[in-house]
Amino acid sequence: MVSFILPGNSATDSYDVANSCRFDDGSNAWLTKTYSGSGNRQKQTISVWIKRSTLGSASSIFSVYYTASIYANFYFNGSDQLQFFNNNVCNLTTNRLFRDTSAYYHIVMRIDTTQSTADDRLRMYVNGVQETSFAARSNPSLNAEVTFGDNYAHYIGTYNNGASDNFDGYMSEFVFTTNISYGSDSLGEFNSDSPTIWQPIDVSGLTFNTNAFYL
Repeated sequence: MVSFILPGNSATDSYDVANSCRFDDGSNAWLTKTYSGSGNRQKQTISVWIKRSTLGSASSIFSVYYTASIYANFYFNGSDQLQFFNNNVCNLTTNRLFRDTSAYYHIVMRIDTTQSTADDRLRMYVNGVQETSFAARSNPSLNAEVTFGDNYAHYIGTYNNGASDNFDGYMSEFVFTTNISYGSDSLGEFNSDSPTIWQPIDVSGLTFNTNAFYL
């Protein structure tokens, strides 16, 4: 599998991404939004193209923090595993380590707790391929609600308003959807000339319901 570098794809069928956001863990740079109401918390998608600059320390991609008992974090942990954690609801931690600082990863977290098959309630994709090997897996119960999309402070690039897990690197094409759970093929595609290369597509036509966004 090849991590795609943004920008710079010369293939004729590529979608050009104009910008990325640089996060520096030394300057306390992050994005935050507190929603006034709750969106759908059973069906969601988190998608981002991401390039790491620092390894070996917890680095938050997307998080929620309200109290010591109400929180969630989608992040690279201190062992460089990718982890999706929601207190008392679920935990998904890869065996795979993410230590490539030279190129972008496209990471998708697909959430649908209405699925009857427990392992289908949390699905993780990296560069278009579903992750299947996990060091830890605790699935949400049927129809459970996750904390993302609720009326709490949400953060990109940090956890708990900069208290920890500040991200160092680049993010681009950040998508968060509610009420709809998208697979990776709605967010990227394999290059027709080089089918091992996963590349961005235009996602502006996706459905963005309450508390969803596209950056």
